Amino acid sequence: MNVADLMAKDEFIVKSFELKEDSMVHATNKRLFIEKRAYIQDISYQHISSMRIKTSFNIPFIVSGIILAFLGIIALSGIIEMVSESIPVAIPWAFTIVGLILVGVGLVKTQALHLTVVGMNVPVLLAGSGTRLGDIFAIVRGTHTIPPVNK
Repeated sequence: MNVADLMAKDEFIVKSFELKEDSMVHATNKRLFIEKRAYIQDISYQHISSMRIKTSFNIPFIVSGIILAFLGIIALSGIIEMVSESIPVAIPWAFTIVGLILVGVGLVKTQALHLTVVGMNVPVLLAGSGTRLGDIFAIVRGTHTIPPVNK
């Protein structure tokens, strides 16, 4: 089944967005269709009570990276002489490099649009680029001009 099969006769797609995690969002003149892997969810614009775009970092990656890099630097500096004598030199270097890579990846900002929907206990989360999420935000709030239906 696809989105076209679920649309009403007077409904049309205003814009479609490809987001992260194998998902698509289709904004029609009446509602949002969210396609994620094996299911399609529709949300009427009238049922969206609030929205927010949240920007965050991957804190577990940052913390893990700092710990790995710190352990690698300690082993390389010889502070723990007993341990560092029995460890090949490549391992502390690997810890340090992998740790720094994890910190770098963790510092990449991720954005998500949180939709609070009437009747749902948990917000609907859409992860993607800020531009696409901003466009979805604008369409839902009605700031996007919807072209008239040609009959």
